[in-house]
Amino acid sequence: IKLRGYRIELGEIDTALEAHPGVAHAVTTVRGDGADKRLVAYVVARSGAPAPAPSALRAHLLDEVPSYMVPSAFVTLESLPLTPSGKVDHAALPAPDDARPDVAASFVAPRTETERRVAALFAELLGVEQVGVDDSFFELGGSSLAAVRLVKRMRDTIGAEVSLRAFYAAPTVAHVAALVDGAPAEPSRATADGPEAAAGGRDAVDDGRAREPVLAGGVVREDAPARARHGSNGAHAASNGTPAHSGGAPAPGARVEMPPSIVPLKPSGTRPPLFLAHPSGGSVFTYFGLVRHVDPDQPLYGIEAAGLEGDAEPLDRMERMAARYVEAIRTLQPDGPYLVGGWSVGASIALEIALQLRAQGCDVPLVAAIDGAGPTPGPRPGVGYLLWAFAQDFAGVTGTAPPALPDDLDRLEVDAVMDALRRNGNAPPDVDVAFLRNRFRVFAATVRAEFAYLPPPYDGHVGLVRAQETPDVASNWRRYVASVDERVVPGNHYTMWSADNAAAIARALDELVRAAAVPVPG
Repeated sequence: IKLRGYRIELGEIDTALEAHPGVAHAVTTVRGDGADKRLVAYVVARSGAPAPAPSALRAHLLDEVPSYMVPSAFVTLESLPLTPSGKVDHAALPAPDDARPDVAASFVAPRTETERRVAALFAELLGVEQVGVDDSFFELGGSSLAAVRLVKRMRDTIGAEVSLRAFYAAPTVAHVAALVDGAPAEPSRATADGPEAAAGGRDAVDDGRAREPVLAGGVVREDAPARARHGSNGAHAASNGTPAHSGGAPAPGARVEMPPSIVPLKPSGTRPPLFLAHPSGGSVFTYFGLVRHVDPDQPLYGIEAAGLEGDAEPLDRMERMAARYVEAIRTLQPDGPYLVGGWSVGASIALEIALQLRAQGCDVPLVAAIDGAGPTPGPRPGVGYLLWAFAQDFAGVTGTAPPALPDDLDRLEVDAVMDALRRNGNAPPDVDVAFLRNRFRVFAATVRAEFAYLPPPYDGHVGLVRAQETPDVASNWRRYVASVDERVVPGNHYTMWSADNAAAIARALDELVRAAAVPVPG
């Protein structure tokens, strides 16, 4: 079948569901008409076993199939209805009860018109009927690309453009509605003027310029003068203050403006916060997989690249990148000890952050390198290679097969690769080309920063969390740092972030924090 631009084999979903230890039989079907079509799975539990919760089935499928093949609803039956010939009687399958998915928050109905409109958009995109004000978009089954589509739908239907960074910091109906009501806005230039305003073609990787909107309450406002994109340290963040951390403990009653680049993933806890730098794609969405699994006392923050929404110039030097992030970290946590880390290229960014913090006299007991190869200096990559690498990485992050591209990398063009990603099903058809272009510009700048980075020796400690299928990288890290403590988790560079494997990453990080003798309550 074809659904929302994707070709889907229903039998693959059934096979993946029946691989779950609690499922004996499964059948997936399409329900609804037109734009309301969606996938619904029907399962029969194994004899003597409790029926798996929808959240468990959803997490299991995310490990086995692309996210667009995960049904929006799961129905547990005593047995599958059969025709006289012994085949599944699809006409006899009951309609799903979409009243409420299996989520942690108790239901609180929308109270204002804005909350009702935001809840309706959540429900429309995620295929659920009942969405409460405290429900998390991601717990309801939303993905990073679904969040992009939501932000676009909010701009088109409500007239306010909530930034993705502000949405990630508060992905519930109540918080998003508060952002909209607090600062209604016109579309930003990056989207209002079309793709060319966000990225001007092949050469825009190197020399594009654009305005930097001011964010009020996380909503883009178009009343700021033009300025150098990434160089500004102005307050363009969600204005819902967050506890200030001092040596890991929140100062009583202290609240600070969220610094630029910082996304609060899990701000609560009395341990020193762990700051995770973005990978080459610039987004910290992947780190949300850790939130449910980290120690309850461990605060967790993401460090996101500028330019993801076309509102700033991405930086292509590791030292400048880290200087910006150090300033943001010390705004939130003025004193050490500091815990920093990152996945993939984010590990090298974290190393440079640690070097700069140490140069300022700060204590950095841990740099957590999550499947990062470490510094790998080399010649400056060209646009063709960067486009090819971007397509490969985008497919890896979304769990899809990369598009077929010409063997001659010099022939690759920005627009052609962006179109190929949409045609191949790596990105939904309704995702703006401007979004993909902005992501590519950040990716290109970050990869170029990685290739240009040759750090001085670091006399501190690196905790390496390596994916089982990743070749040895500890030896490369030992060329630059004093000591390496390695942990191995299941999966490859991308599947290590599946629901089950993310728990292993969280455990490894906790072990590394304790092994580094970081003060831990209790």
